[in-house]
Amino acid sequence: MNKVVKIMISLFVVFTMSLSNVQVIFGLTSNEEISMIKGRLKEHFLSLDTIDDGSKVETCYVSKAVDYLKLIKEDGSFDDVNYKANNNAANGAAWSPYLALDRLQAISIAYSKEGNVLYKKQEVVNKLEKAIKYWAEQNPRSTNWWENQVGVQLRFSRMALFLEDVVDEDTENIMLKKLLEKVPVKYGTGQNNLWFDQNYLYYYLLTEDSEHLHDMINNYLSYCLVTQKDDKTSEAVQVDNSFYMHGKQFYSNGYGMSMFRDMSFWIYMFRDTSFSLGKDVINRMADYMINGTSWTIRGDIQELYLGYREYKYSVGYKNYAAEYIEPLKRMIASDKTHAKEYQGILNNIENPQITNGKNGNYYMWRSGYASHMRNHYGVNIKMDSNEIIGGEWRGSWPNGNKGQLIYWTSSASSTISVDGDEYTTVYPTYDWAHCPGTTTAARLVQDYSNSGRFTNGTSHTIGVSNGQYGACAYAMDKKGNSSKERIFLL
Repeated sequence: MNKVVKIMISLFVVFTMSLSNVQVIFGLTSNEEISMIKGRLKEHFLSLDTIDDGSKVETCYVSKAVDYLKLIKEDGSFDDVNYKANNNAANGAAWSPYLALDRLQAISIAYSKEGNVLYKKQEVVNKLEKAIKYWAEQNPRSTNWWENQVGVQLRFSRMALFLEDVVDEDTENIMLKKLLEKVPVKYGTGQNNLWFDQNYLYYYLLTEDSEHLHDMINNYLSYCLVTQKDDKTSEAVQVDNSFYMHGKQFYSNGYGMSMFRDMSFWIYMFRDTSFSLGKDVINRMADYMINGTSWTIRGDIQELYLGYREYKYSVGYKNYAAEYIEPLKRMIASDKTHAKEYQGILNNIENPQITNGKNGNYYMWRSGYASHMRNHYGVNIKMDSNEIIGGEWRGSWPNGNKGQLIYWTSSASSTISVDGDEYTTVYPTYDWAHCPGTTTAARLVQDYSNSGRFTNGTSHTIGVSNGQYGACAYAMDKKGNSSKERIFLL
């Protein structure tokens, strides 16, 4: 009889522990953990005066929220916003409706920020309800899918976070429904899938749906960083720790940077809960950054391709590499095993006089990208081929139809850096017809075929490395120009 009782008690305990709404991890139920995670999210955004969402009409600040509130008209609109604008904002152009959302986001955060003049004011709630409902009535749409399925949701997710149980049910449902516009891809890789995933992460956090939140983390978010091990073109981390996006194209410091930023964000927010991402994800993050992307960083990012972009001084970034600072800090806090190596990369970005911790040679053969680092200098080389895309139009074709600025940056171009600031003052007036290390025509190319994605006419893109020394061989055949390059990195 005693044995039967013990078995029944054991089964009862197992059954009880399996119930998601009372599951106890670290002494907290799932709902208590979700509440804690939402608290962490709020704490993070309350610490910021502005949020960098990439494309915007103008930078909006929480400290200026009272000024934005005054601009909301009786019907909830802003006079200077064209809610019917439908242009594509993917390549540097401003999409007018973003301005309304960026202002509303700043106001939403200000309402919850102690010390802000708008803190807990009913006027804020009344105007936000009108403004969000006006947005829904107008239903702004862009010709670019990203604005409709990601850009808008980035703003609404944070607004919904801060306005939960503050605005009326209709207003809250407008924001929540918007998060579900694009269904995520199960087991999907790459940054686009990560953006879709986090829309649903916010939705399940806000609706306190622990079962679906676990599923979203385990079967969606955790796969964004999976390494591609076949030879099919994918938007994924490669076996050499480079990152592909939009085909076989080196994008470690573009979409790859966004992926490292967003993955580190969720790793940090979910840490020490039953929703924590697994150790395999943490290790893949370390491998990708420490054994891959960090080879392109010495004070600043050494990839010449990025130089056409203006530095984001308005959001506090002194150079391109500064965007890695907060993600690195999050990984230092979340991954004790690799914290020291992450710290070395962070130290070099914040103080370029300190070595970046690299003293060797590394070749990313999947992407035709070579790096040679020594204690006192670093060299990066970027190549393309008839398969490896050298780059694409991303705001890199200025007004005046001058041509594609970055066209020659993958023609075995080389950057040499000691402190990382060698190009900072040069980029604004850079002569993109003369990229260092290349033997190319002294002109910019006006070719927008294949969405501005350019390749080389040969397959001769070769790199070898023994970890300490390396060499590259490159044959170019572009736009009636041909040349051969041999580079020895000793």
